[in-house]
Amino acid sequence: MESPVPTSPSSLATSSTPLSFKTPTPSPAPTLPVSTPSPAPLQYPEPPDEFVQDNITYLNREKTTKKAARLGSSHVWKYGLRYIRDSDKKEVYYCYEKHKQELFIINGTSGVRNHREQKHQIDPQSGIKKLSRTRKSVLEQQRSAAATNTFFWKDSIEKFKELLVRWIVYCHIAFFQFENQYFRELLFFLNPALLSHLPKAAKTIRSWVMDAFRSKKQRLREDLRQARSRISISFDLWTSPNPYAVLGVIAMWIDTAGKRQTTVLGIRRVYGEHTGENIGSVILELLREYDVGGDQIGYFMLDNASSNDTAVEVILKELCPWMTPKQHRHRRLRCLGHIINLCCQAFLMGRDCERYLAKLEKHYQRGDYAKVEELWKRFGCLGRLHNLVRYIRLTPQRREEFAAIIIGGDLAEFDRLELIQNNSTRWNSWFHSITRALNVRERLEIFSARHVPGKGSHGIANFKLDGQHWFELEKIELALKDFYAATLLSEGKKTSLADWFSTLDCLLREINETKDHYDTIDTEDDNNFTWKYLQGCADAAWSKCEEYYSNQQLNWQNRFPEDTDLPPAYYAAQILDPYRKWAWFRQEWVLQAGKEKQEWFVNAQSAVKQLWETEYKGRYAVEMLPPPVRKERYPDPAFDRQREHKRIRIDAPVSAADLYEQYISTDRLHDDEAGCDEAIAYWLSRYDSQRDLARFALDLFAISPMSDECGRLFSSAKLTIVDRRGRLKADIIEACECLRAWYGKPRVEENNDSEDSENDDDWLFDVVLKSLGILNGIIGLTDHSDHWEKETQPMIDVRSGETHDDLRFKRATRESHRETGTLVRGRTPLGAIATAPANQSANQSAKKGNKKGSKKTAGFKPYKGLFEATLKMKDGLTVWEIRDVRENVIGGDKSWTENVRCLLCGSVID
Repeated sequence: MESPVPTSPSSLATSSTPLSFKTPTPSPAPTLPVSTPSPAPLQYPEPPDEFVQDNITYLNREKTTKKAARLGSSHVWKYGLRYIRDSDKKEVYYCYEKHKQELFIINGTSGVRNHREQKHQIDPQSGIKKLSRTRKSVLEQQRSAAATNTFFWKDSIEKFKELLVRWIVYCHIAFFQFENQYFRELLFFLNPALLSHLPKAAKTIRSWVMDAFRSKKQRLREDLRQARSRISISFDLWTSPNPYAVLGVIAMWIDTAGKRQTTVLGIRRVYGEHTGENIGSVILELLREYDVGGDQIGYFMLDNASSNDTAVEVILKELCPWMTPKQHRHRRLRCLGHIINLCCQAFLMGRDCERYLAKLEKHYQRGDYAKVEELWKRFGCLGRLHNLVRYIRLTPQRREEFAAIIIGGDLAEFDRLELIQNNSTRWNSWFHSITRALNVRERLEIFSARHVPGKGSHGIANFKLDGQHWFELEKIELALKDFYAATLLSEGKKTSLADWFSTLDCLLREINETKDHYDTIDTEDDNNFTWKYLQGCADAAWSKCEEYYSNQQLNWQNRFPEDTDLPPAYYAAQILDPYRKWAWFRQEWVLQAGKEKQEWFVNAQSAVKQLWETEYKGRYAVEMLPPPVRKERYPDPAFDRQREHKRIRIDAPVSAADLYEQYISTDRLHDDEAGCDEAIAYWLSRYDSQRDLARFALDLFAISPMSDECGRLFSSAKLTIVDRRGRLKADIIEACECLRAWYGKPRVEENNDSEDSENDDDWLFDVVLKSLGILNGIIGLTDHSDHWEKETQPMIDVRSGETHDDLRFKRATRESHRETGTLVRGRTPLGAIATAPANQSANQSAKKGNKKGSKKTAGFKPYKGLFEATLKMKDGLTVWEIRDVRENVIGGDKSWTENVRCLLCGSVID
């Protein structure tokens, strides 16, 4: 039988009250008897006025009798009180420390004393709790202490379940961990009341996760239905460690608040062959679950796989049967990141890069690393670098030998860096690998000269890099930086489809300039093999980039030889940016190009206008508000004639002007810093007055230029499907990953763009203080808010100018290439380190760090140069020892101590 539920107003907590994590309070020490002891000590919850147990009602005697009852002077009344059994009106004993009440009839105090001795080990004569000879386990202690803890209300239980599920899915926690006795004892230690609410089996956790998934999915379904734009889709295939063939599906759209959303719709297992028809059927099933119909479906941002072309055709034939085959093809967009990566691979490995990559993958899967090594030798300096890096990283001993090489001097910052191995799946991995190799060139040369291969190893004689190879690597790294920059500028939430075409055009121009540069040098120096090699790399990259620029990729030509035009969505997204319009195309195609590009400009204008007229013009009716109800007035002919004369009775004819023509005929807005968010805000302000054109723009601005979100989804799923969880079913994998994406990152991780703290120690101390403050809230330490307000000692605001909403973490800085030129060998002497002048005043320092309009960061110290604060232990408490270092202040105490308090609740930190 459950414990009685308190019903008195003072014992009830509101639904918004957070979970109680107070530690159980031990029984009080005996005190001198008094005539009328307190019926309810403060450490126990207030007893209810009445409760029901075993279908019998019990009433609190003190609340029901008109005259206060005298409890007597015995110590037993400090731990309980009298209740009246409603069935026979007899008095029973209510014990504060019992979870399930025995409620025996009171005949004097002997029965109560025996109960206290047997059940709670309290001496019947003195009332002092006996010390147990056998030490109980933590779990047993918490079970006994659970009786004195407050009850959990339904809202608190549901909130606990939500927080628990969120932590499980975000941190990839295995369900069976909740059966672990140590973990359960930890939770019971924080709050014994969790004993009856924490699930005992992993199956219960699974059901909680699935319930949360279904609830969140229903909410997402409603959000998609109310979207301000069409729902564009991105999907990709992946083989999980299980292994399953898994299809990740992402939705891109703009919600009712006008914010771009990139949301995971599902991660489904694909059975059978990975054909376009099979993939399309899986996506159709998922779209039906979210009630996404033909009117809502937008574009598809996908990689270059030919099966994706078929899948898009299957989906649109089912959802949009009124579309023509050409319209189907124009809804299929290509991931800009994949295009950049393919161009980069062509630059590195030539025109047949796909064939070489397929051979390498085949040898890797077979474990034939000798053939892999031989195949890499064909790629000159790149092959040598790949084999050398792989050789060093292959064994711990070689890694240690390389790490032990110290250069010092101006190159000391590169001494502890490890080598980076390129791979075929991570974009720009070659750029990072070459950059790192150039930074540690001296260490690689020393390793190559000193290393003695082990028995059975042929060593690195065939991998050594000479001066010519390093020269080629420098030139290749310089060219790869263009691909790296294009990738970074296309990532994130600040870019949209409006940046797709201009980024590709810029990359094509950079490759063309590189190609012409190498060709000019090669013509002047016929004996230089390097320039011929680099010219061939640039030619291959330019050809690959031009294929996508003019929609002439081979697999597309084979299927649709007549369709050589890019989808007009690429152009439309850019001209519907009010800060660009057609200005960029006029600049690049009309004013600074030949006749061919001028024809492209005319064709692009025609394609965008046709898209507007066929899919948007007159499609979305403006919702007119009903006219207000006319007020009832007392009839008065004189006033009525005046009002009738002013009333408009004939509406003006609706303007026949085309909204799109009106838009492009006006000047663009001028703001070079404006981006995707500003363009979306512009069209949201016209959503009611220009619904057709606004929907045209928002449908395109909702689309990301890349399909990289699927890769992030798979990276997370790989952490869920680890070796010890290899038997997870497809449904729970989808639930965990979808919930993880829907919950989003914790606030502490979203603040990774904050400026670096001025001092690592200060940053760490911020974290410690914050953690202690959170811990205080968990274990229910005493609130000293009154004492905080009455503090008379002057306090120093060491946190001026910053908020405490989340923790601050240092941002990792991106590796940069070292400066070239004459290098100073040897260690840098200490005297050469520049230091600030000792006589620089505190005011000058403050002016330098606080320029007008500058943002105060976590490392901001308004007290610097004025006071010195040191943390010290004093009488068991952590205190600030503060010293006044101002020279112009005379008299008064120059040092004092202050308590350290939590930034969240103000409690003194013990």
